[in-house]
Amino acid sequence: MAIQHGIPNAVMAESPASPAPTPVAAALAGETGTRPVAVFVCHGMGEQVPFESIDAVASIISAFPTAQPPIRTSMHQHGNDRVPRAEMEFVGADGKPRQVHIFEAYWAPLTAGKVSIAEVFWFLMRSGCSGFDKTYTVFRRYMFGRPRAFPASMAATLKHALAYLVLMGVLASLGVMSAIALAVGAARALTHGASNWPSTYLLADLTFDFAAYGVVALALALFYALAWLMQRRVKASWKRPRYAGLWMWQVRLYLMFTLAATIFTGVSVLLQLALHQNNLPYTVWSYWCPQGVAWLLESRDALASGIVAAVWALVLVLNNRARKLVVDYLGDVLAYVAPHTDNKFCETRQAIQRRAIEAARAIYEMREKNGDFSYQRVIFLAHSLGSVIAYDTLNALMLDDALNVSQLQVLERTSHLISFGSPLDLTAFIYREQRHQLWIRESLAANMQPLILDPQYRTNLEWINIWSPMDPISSRLDYYNAPGRPVQNFHDAGCNIPLLAHTMYWQGKVLSDQLFAAL
Repeated sequence: MAIQHGIPNAVMAESPASPAPTPVAAALAGETGTRPVAVFVCHGMGEQVPFESIDAVASIISAFPTAQPPIRTSMHQHGNDRVPRAEMEFVGADGKPRQVHIFEAYWAPLTAGKVSIAEVFWFLMRSGCSGFDKTYTVFRRYMFGRPRAFPASMAATLKHALAYLVLMGVLASLGVMSAIALAVGAARALTHGASNWPSTYLLADLTFDFAAYGVVALALALFYALAWLMQRRVKASWKRPRYAGLWMWQVRLYLMFTLAATIFTGVSVLLQLALHQNNLPYTVWSYWCPQGVAWLLESRDALASGIVAAVWALVLVLNNRARKLVVDYLGDVLAYVAPHTDNKFCETRQAIQRRAIEAARAIYEMREKNGDFSYQRVIFLAHSLGSVIAYDTLNALMLDDALNVSQLQVLERTSHLISFGSPLDLTAFIYREQRHQLWIRESLAANMQPLILDPQYRTNLEWINIWSPMDPISSRLDYYNAPGRPVQNFHDAGCNIPLLAHTMYWQGKVLSDQLFAAL
């Protein structure tokens, strides 16, 4: 059963009960044995809304020069589940018509509210120590029937170690600043201002610390806004503005300065607390800003009180935003890749896997009226943590076929796995701990992953990975290469804004070109 609607020019509109076939659809109808291609999308970490991934892929395909409007949406009943999809048409590079049906695995609500900032911090502590413990030795991984050695790169080790230490320093500093701000607010509120802590001098020092941090953070937000606008201009015209490269380097340098300033502020706050423990009769900031400190200490008007309140409120707002970003992104990673640490994470991981497997199985099980499979070709498209979920989903479906649980011909019908912004190498190296080289355990784990069990499972599968050095989550995929069928790694130079690069693949030319070639 299917319910259909048309979306001409990406605007929802009612369609007639029996819409007239488009030129592409008419051409397809005339080609014997032609079937639509299914694209199965696994979204990444962070906040998502239903059908957002389908819309993102539809936007990429609709930008193809040979795309044919309208876009149709439909809802199909599969067992007890309703399966939404978008239907599109375009002409391929060979001049032949193509039909594409887009599906998604939507799992975002399953991790909402499950992870705290403290759990993320301790997860990073454990996984970082576990991962870097292996960086000074050859990294070994059980693949294709035997242990395989991957020599450690000292340059990569130092780079990852520095990034890890900076991240932990920033998180610790944000925690210190938030704790102090809340403690001061509680002390003043509970005692109605009668508390002797913090002293006037300590409050002035902390206010100047927070003000300097706030100015730096707001300036970084402005830099990022301007960089994003410049990047959108590049995407719109595919022309590189003058001095664009210099501007991006300025953004990167200022980001490093901001991270250093954040760590410095956290350390400075702790030093201020230590110095003022014995009621220091002056302010440390008076050495650098004597007039400002004197005004703040001597003024009793509403303006001074308002400035102090605004500075402290700004710090809480900025830190709360940073905490939310960390939990939304790294929290999803924790919930999925570290299930052994907590039963609730194990249940969350299993729920995500069930949802993704059920969504993918529905695609493979769809049949025409004559009993043939609806899709002879299925493409997996996975962003960020979604690439880990897609990898597990594909392994599970292939394993079911191998064990005769199902006969969906997943191996023969899956043509591409396109991952972008993928942390798969990081999960293999850092997050998923390998204790004492338990090769029997590793062998059993590999048996659950046909994609690294036997090269035959990679014969028909073309694995494409898109990454950027400006994306701290992604990397080249080197730990999943099959004999004769390595992962094809593509560097997206357009994802050149630090951190924001993780979500810039969707608008990039590399992803668009690779998807067009795959279809």
